[in-house]
Amino acid sequence: MSAPLSNSEEKKFAAIIDAILETADLETISQRKVRQALEGRLGGRDLSDQKDAIKDLIQTRFEARLSQDAQEDEDSETKKRSSTNGTSRYDDDANTDASASPEPARKKVKRSSSAEDADARLAAQLQAQENSLARSRSTRGGGTDKKAVKKKKAPRKKSAKKVKSEDDSDVEGGEPKKKRSGGGFQKPFNLSPALSELTGETQLSRPGVVKSLWAHIKANDLQDPNDRRQILCDEKMQAIFKQTKVDMFRMNKEISNHLYPVEEA
Repeated sequence: MSAPLSNSEEKKFAAIIDAILETADLETISQRKVRQALEGRLGGRDLSDQKDAIKDLIQTRFEARLSQDAQEDEDSETKKRSSTNGTSRYDDDANTDASASPEPARKKVKRSSSAEDADARLAAQLQAQENSLARSRSTRGGGTDKKAVKKKKAPRKKSAKKVKSEDDSDVEGGEPKKKRSGGGFQKPFNLSPALSELTGETQLSRPGVVKSLWAHIKANDLQDPNDRRQILCDEKMQAIFKQTKVDMFRMNKEISNHLYPVEEA
């Protein structure tokens, strides 16, 4: 049986896991990689006797990270929309002011005859230099050099034996190889009817479920304006969480009750 974590260990490990997830690719990272990184940052400490507790902690911190990213994305989009609206109003005012008082046309200044004479002399000098360079190039070497053109080698044909082996590389016993399903955080789950109704899917990974939930929350403006960590549950979310309001971090834990393992054929 796996040993539990003490309060001090849980707090310490959670901070380290958060730091690991901060720079990790959440699309490819796995629990095993996070655990190995955690052991490395603890000086090579073996956490095998606390494997289950570490697994639950990593899962909790990963889901919290997903929720935080979703919240930051939502805030960023809100700021972007408000900034865009403010810029467009400013631009409209600027355009209105510009049309009301157009800039007076500038008068053309006629160049003096002395300046035109100087330009003519400079052009004549440049032309003389160009003619001199052209004559020197024509007398040097008696003409242009021709670069040798290398012949391209014809591509080698693959032997029939090699072609056959490549054609059969994806076939074993007359059947194509099956791709292994994702593991760790990307492992797919069957969804409960209520969760499937909200996401529109029958199978999703846990990160996929969290992303779908936040897409639904943002699309329907379900965050409490006074405390955006609180989610105001609509009819679909009440069918899942059985309450009218749920904390964004508590929401992640409740998801587990609606995820069922997929039986591999």
